[in-house]
Amino acid sequence: MIRPSAASGIYGTLSLELRSPLLRPLLAFGGKDISSWFDDEIGELKQHVDPITNCVIPFTPHGRFIHVPPKQPRTDWCNDFNIPWWKDDRCAVKKL
Repeated sequence: MIRPSAASGIYGTLSLELRSPLLRPLLAFGGKDISSWFDDEIGELKQHVDPITNCVIPFTPHGRFIHVPPKQPRTDWCNDFNIPWWKDDRCAVKKL
């Protein structure tokens, strides 16, 4: 079980697609605090302005991970999950 802490909770990713390459950043930080990736006030990923497109996008310095949209608009991005894992109580292991 991967248990990154984020947005005042510890989350397990067993229910996520384990074969996805988008799981690599979470695996690399498994058991470590990743709350610095999130804005405490709104409970979402921190954002920044992409210098190439000048668009506001999620700040993912260690690579895009599950439920983070791609930088550019795409028609093949599956966004039918409704709630990202960091806001989904079903993935929560423990609230801090």
